Amino acid sequence: MRVVERILQENWATIEMLRTNPDCNWCGGKGGIDFENLMKALPYFRKDKGKQLLEDLHLICCLHDICFARWGGLLDFWTCNYKFAYNVIKLLHWTDTISRMIVFLVIFGGTTIFGWKYFNWIKKK
Repeated sequence: MRVVERILQENWATIEMLRTNPDCNWCGGKGGIDFENLMKALPYFRKDKGKQLLEDLHLICCLHDICFARWGGLLDFWTCNYKFAYNVIKLLHWTDTISRMIVFLVIFGGTTIFGWKYFNWIKKK
């Protein structure tokens, strides 16, 4: 089982569910971080696996978008960002620990600093 499949399974999600969800913008938030270029800038970015990594990253981004659309409090906001950053470093299991930690800090910090205006602060029932 691929890493992204385990991540989706842990979150009770399927690829079909993510592809048809209207809350997904596929890592393309307005004024947000360009995650694709961030991944390509890694020192150990494997060109041979790059296309698959970016496809998997889009699925992880969609999980994050769903969290942002459905949750409501400050703790939920931090949890969404933490889960997203943690899931991305799971995808990067083949690179070194320092690179994964830098990516985690950039993603968690970036989504926490810049993502507050996109988060749904009113919890849906």
